[in-house]
Amino acid sequence: MASRGWRSRRSTTGLVAASFALLGENAFAARLPVALAVTGLVLLVYSFGSRFFGRRAGFYAGLVMCTGVGTFLFTRVMIPEAILRARVHCHLLCVFSERGRGR
Repeated sequence: MASRGWRSRRSTTGLVAASFALLGENAFAARLPVALAVTGLVLLVYSFGSRFFGRRAGFYAGLVMCTGVGTFLFTRVMIPEAILRARVHCHLLCVFSERGRGR
């Protein structure tokens, strides 16, 4: 279990380091990977909801995801929770999409 946490922290640190290398060391560069992960997460949730429950459900799911209090709180500081959520949702979308094709 400890090695999984280490890998996720290492990948998050790598993303922030790449952002620092491209944009310099500032608050914008530190928060950019998390902001991009949240944007991707909202699009993934919309895609998941619209694919399995209809476009309207997908829209509301994305709306709830981007206006949630937790999303706002976790992106104010550099916490990799949003990046991990985006990775998990991406994997779940891939798994459920493949299961739907097999039917």
